Amino acid sequence: MKGFDLTKREVHMILNAFGNKDDDGDIVQKGAFAKSLLERGVGSKTDRKIAYLKFHDMKMPLGTFKELYETDRGLEAVGRIDETALGDETLIQIQNKTLNQHSIGFEYIWDKIDYDETNDAFIVKEINLWEGSLVVLGTNENTGVLEVRGKDFDDQVAEVMSDLEKHLKGIEYKSQYDLRRVFSKVLTLVEHATLKPSKDTLKPDIKTVDWSHIAKAIQLTTKNKSK
Repeated sequence: MKGFDLTKREVHMILNAFGNKDDDGDIVQKGAFAKSLLERGVGSKTDRKIAYLKFHDMKMPLGTFKELYETDRGLEAVGRIDETALGDETLIQIQNKTLNQHSIGFEYIWDKIDYDETNDAFIVKEINLWEGSLVVLGTNENTGVLEVRGKDFDDQVAEVMSDLEKHLKGIEYKSQYDLRRVFSKVLTLVEHATLKPSKDTLKPDIKTVDWSHIAKAIQLTTKNKSK
């Protein structure tokens, strides 16, 4: 958080930083939000604008973003908090520094992610931004909303993704995007292993991965989480 104005109920924040490896192993590049800001930003014509939330909870809207823009440092924003009980409570928590961090809810764009083996990091060149939230701890582990879309996958991968989405619908939101995030990164590592031969024999080959077993494991995991 960069600052706040209680009289205007406005908060100036940094939602996401560029160029550094975060706790989730991502390095977001400048420009990653450009498309989302154009399509769903403050000046867009859509009614489905990027939301300003508390704790990534769609049932806890704080207000609206007055400004959303990229700088060399990262994605910055100015949000205005509504005159509601939730808003008044939140302003007190901001003033007391109980809450002073922000993070984002988003979807990865499959063909806009590269794996950097040297830094063991995922280079994120574009994402779909859906919301920015006031949180207790701002880490990407709490923010990722993951959906994998790939053009170069074989039919087995497409079937697994279809099966994944079917089983995810029955579980709560946080578990859904956690599983999507993990699965997407597994596929990124698999693709990287096939594109760049390695002496490490433990790296998987996409032709030898038993995707049906992965689907069964996902199905079992999601059933357990839904209980």
